[in-house]
Amino acid sequence: MGLLNNFGAAGSNGALIVEEPRSPARRTLEVAAGQLRAALIAQLEGAPHEALALADVAYSSTARRKLFRHRVAVTGRSAAELLANLRDAQIAEVVPQKGGERAKVLFAFSGQGGQYVGMGAELYERVPFVRKIVDRCHAKLVEWGLPGVVDVIKKGGEVDVESAEAFQAFQSAVFVLEHALASLWIEWGVKPDAVAGHSLGEYAALVTAGVLKLDDALRLVACSPDGGDARRNEKYSGLSIACYNSDADCVVGGPVDQLDLLQKQYKESGHKCLRLNVQCAYHTRAMGPILDDLRALGAQARLAAPTLPVLANVHGVLVQPGDASIFTPEYFARHCGESVRFEQGIQDLIASPEFATVSACIEIGPHPTTLPMLRCLQGRAGTPLLLPSLRKDASDFAVLCAALAGLYALPVANDIAWRKVFSALAPTAHLVDLPLYPFADTRYWVTFEETAPQAAAALATTLPKPRFSLLDSCVGMPSAEGVDGVFETPFSQLADLVEGHKVSGFALCPASVYHELAAAGAQLVLEHLARIPEDAVLDLAGITYSNPLVYSPDVERTVRTDITLNAPGEKYVGAFSISSYTTGGERQPHCTGFFNVRGSSERASKLALASTMVERRRQAVLDSRGAETFYTRTAYDLVFSRIVAYSPIFHSMKSITIQANGIDAYAVVQLPAAAPKGAYVIHPIFMDTLLHVAGFVINCNAGANEAFICSQVDKVIAVPELADMSATYGVYTTIGFMSDSLAVADAYAVRMDGAQGTVVAHMKRMRFRKLRLNGFKSLLSMAAGGAAHHTPAHSAPQHKHGAPTAAQLSSPTKARDLAADIIRLISDTCGVPVADVKLQARLADLGIDSLMSIELAGRLQTILPSVHVDSDALAEFHTVGDMVDDLKGKAGAATPHSDSSDTALESDEESTDVPPEQDGAVSLDKIKEIISTILDVPVKSIADDEDLERLGLDSLTAIEARHILQTSLNVDISEDAFASCKSIRELGNAISPPPTLKKPQASAKESSTDAPPLFLIHDGSGIAHCYGKLSSIGRTLWGIHNPKLPTGEKWEGGVVEMGTYYAGLIKKVVGNQGCIVGGWSFGGVIAYEAARQLIAAGVPVKGLVLIDSPHPLTSSALPDSLIDAVIGGVSANNKLTPLIITQMKNATRALVAYDPSSSPLRSEKIQSLEFLGDRANPTQAVAEWESVLGSKVPVLDIPGNHFEVFERANVGAVSERLKEALALFQ
Repeated sequence: MGLLNNFGAAGSNGALIVEEPRSPARRTLEVAAGQLRAALIAQLEGAPHEALALADVAYSSTARRKLFRHRVAVTGRSAAELLANLRDAQIAEVVPQKGGERAKVLFAFSGQGGQYVGMGAELYERVPFVRKIVDRCHAKLVEWGLPGVVDVIKKGGEVDVESAEAFQAFQSAVFVLEHALASLWIEWGVKPDAVAGHSLGEYAALVTAGVLKLDDALRLVACSPDGGDARRNEKYSGLSIACYNSDADCVVGGPVDQLDLLQKQYKESGHKCLRLNVQCAYHTRAMGPILDDLRALGAQARLAAPTLPVLANVHGVLVQPGDASIFTPEYFARHCGESVRFEQGIQDLIASPEFATVSACIEIGPHPTTLPMLRCLQGRAGTPLLLPSLRKDASDFAVLCAALAGLYALPVANDIAWRKVFSALAPTAHLVDLPLYPFADTRYWVTFEETAPQAAAALATTLPKPRFSLLDSCVGMPSAEGVDGVFETPFSQLADLVEGHKVSGFALCPASVYHELAAAGAQLVLEHLARIPEDAVLDLAGITYSNPLVYSPDVERTVRTDITLNAPGEKYVGAFSISSYTTGGERQPHCTGFFNVRGSSERASKLALASTMVERRRQAVLDSRGAETFYTRTAYDLVFSRIVAYSPIFHSMKSITIQANGIDAYAVVQLPAAAPKGAYVIHPIFMDTLLHVAGFVINCNAGANEAFICSQVDKVIAVPELADMSATYGVYTTIGFMSDSLAVADAYAVRMDGAQGTVVAHMKRMRFRKLRLNGFKSLLSMAAGGAAHHTPAHSAPQHKHGAPTAAQLSSPTKARDLAADIIRLISDTCGVPVADVKLQARLADLGIDSLMSIELAGRLQTILPSVHVDSDALAEFHTVGDMVDDLKGKAGAATPHSDSSDTALESDEESTDVPPEQDGAVSLDKIKEIISTILDVPVKSIADDEDLERLGLDSLTAIEARHILQTSLNVDISEDAFASCKSIRELGNAISPPPTLKKPQASAKESSTDAPPLFLIHDGSGIAHCYGKLSSIGRTLWGIHNPKLPTGEKWEGGVVEMGTYYAGLIKKVVGNQGCIVGGWSFGGVIAYEAARQLIAAGVPVKGLVLIDSPHPLTSSALPDSLIDAVIGGVSANNKLTPLIITQMKNATRALVAYDPSSSPLRSEKIQSLEFLGDRANPTQAVAEWESVLGSKVPVLDIPGNHFEVFERANVGAVSERLKEALALFQ
């Protein structure tokens, strides 16, 4: 209220009292909750009837009251309406989730068709959080020279709906509104467990899932061509399905005249048909003219793996967190030009055990156009509430209040920040007195019972022989102490199954054998502990195949199956691992994964949901024009035998029909009469059929020297009681090619006779990776032997054709036979008879390509150690003779004379901790070349710090890469290398001969500088790889690793012992010359001690650099739980994580025990110190260091927190601050 005065010149005085107009009554949310139903009813009946502000009542009963088990929520505009609605409302009982799980919530983002001027206007005008997001996006669009969105969103906006600008503005406005709504729900505490976007809505879904940055998504949506080219293209003909929305709903797109005819025919036949409010035929071939522009836009986007499950409409699959293989720059062009497989994606979500029960689906968009497509969830994924966020021709606040009322009766209400909700919807609401919750008049009496003596523990009995055929003996069963279940089987006992599956002539253990071993072992362990009901079945999940298991009759090998049970409430009931070992040899891992227990009827019901989809697609395959059918003999003996030679016991396919598109197929299968009989969870050959039907289809797309090999399976589901091994089945498979080198497949087995149409098994997301057959054959050859699969560094590998070694070439007589030696080595590498390797033979005809030339160069280097053998040069040779002549010429100039001592080839026995500057350095370019060939990625697109997983490296290609790198570069690579190394640079550091001191490659300018070298000591983890990310600092840089990291040992003498040891290493390098020392975190404290030790030894220390290091007077250690959470959370699947955690715990205890006064010299002899940190108060941050040093400590700020110092975004600034610090020491 205000007073407006007007004093006139003639002495008049007018006054006017003004106030803001009263807002129309808004719909208010009213709730109540109680621990007991009767008490809640009593509270409602005793509610006062005097007039109170409805917003205050709603706020007080929601944001300021505890949420109990029994709840009721209604909305209304007046007290009378609220009371009437409360009388009619049903009181809901909210049952706590089992195992502490959170109620699942799905965000469904609307596509086009529901947009209108003024969508979200009320939220924009009255909710600052929404307005801020909209205004920020609007400003960016205008800055980029594109139409803004405010006029579309605000009420009464002036928009020419027929203009081209309006087309872009509406498209951008839908995205911006959806992003704002999703952010608002998340701000309120309603966080999605999965997101699904229909058509245009997928962009907002990808932002919510962390795949796209907001700016990139906004640019992709707003800068997408306006469809004008597509609308003007009338050369295409025919209609096509643009969106598969549900079983009863799809969208057809194409020429307008043909759509008019189709619509007329539908109406005449009585079928429902609706013309959509869209500008052009999205997701059809009509979009062809604009796809190149979308590819260019996609290439500019910064993509990341999703942080929560998200539906991919192009493939119709649910993409799991961390899977970076789906959303590529090409995806967005495919998203525009290909059909939206929304139904298939929702079916994939329903089939996921994680979403067996969904409590709510919230549509994020201007109008509920997607919720009707999600009605299939009701009854299949529990009974989820389908809630809109906004609705056309309805108040924004009213729709949101109704949605909140629905959520209040669900467990998700416990996570909602109700105060934030009211801060947005009713900011003036405040606490008022309401009736108190009545006490329950319940009497409790506990009858005393005397404690009965515990029964004596049963005596241990001999473990029985497993009843399943593939498990020979039980070595151990879990007990109260938590021992794993362990089963062993002689490999020869599996010979029939393994020898029936030969790849490149080697008997390779099929994936289905691993599955049966795991399922049988898990079944027995669970039965032993009485943790599996009689009517339960086992699902296998997250299956990864690592090292190949190859059968050789000459090698005695034992296959071991380990079953580990998890604590109750975990995502999986347990885990399995399958490995093998030879007598006296180390265990070699082959397959790992998890398992869950499901009710048989529940699993059968889940599989039944897919039967309609399978039948529809089966019919589509069989009826399609251009489909090709193969029968048993043709499939197994002619087509498939190029890659896998199956024995008759595996010939289960009677016929297979492949659709012309090459991605859908249907096979008629039956277990062969020759299949081995036995006791199985489910017959492995039957389950293998699902794998090799998919493999057959995928490998029809492989080249002459290529094969797609299965590397992972997300899920194996089967109901053994439904599977009759004498029956005939149909296997439907669908393939998705994610790239040229990666294909993903699903396969379903359906009963054809008897219980026809019953789905009995499903293999979900089988991942097939393309490999070179020559390289894979070489890998299998190594695996067939009894030794571990590695080549020791600096030793010549032994070849089956007797390829010569360097020692054999040390005399002139043997050097004269160099041509014959090279021919034998080529024969061995290519796997062809020596007689076929003629001097005039073309290298290409022998199968020597870019990948094999790398391997060949590595082998030639072992017999010609004095000659530089370049793989690029080998690739230029035309014939074998050209190569022999060139190498003979080089060897002639480099071969030792006859009086040369043989010891010239032997290494110096005296070792040093500091290797020569160039010895053992591995070229990053050479590593890139090999990785490029394996992954089919251009070399120029591989940066030194490129994430290997993003490039497509998985467990299977990592095995091939390790083998090729070892044989080509003649180095030793640990099996854990690819688990710990995430980039080319880290891989190069890891596979170089591992000295205690590591010197990153320096430019010629740095190596010749006179500036004192800088030594940086590892942090608490023991690893110094992070220093390799620093840019040039104008001097030689050394990084020091903890030599006790691999063993997990502890430095008994603490910081003083470490400082003494590292000081000795540094002194070996610099002698009595000057140096600078430092380190990040705990490494700074060690550097402080090492500096004191160096000064005591007469080595001048020019300065000490501390990078965010704790002071040496720290009195409390970091809690073990914090270390486990920080390190384990970042690298949970890394095999080095336990060792790093151990070193971190040792480091924090050593820091607390360290007494700097016990060091041999006083600290003031250190000349100066720079502290790099991210602190609000620099003086306070270094106060303790200054007390130790007795002098001032300058501070230079760097971005990020303590754990982000060497992140890619910060390392450039850190490098610059480091150079500034070093300059102060001059």
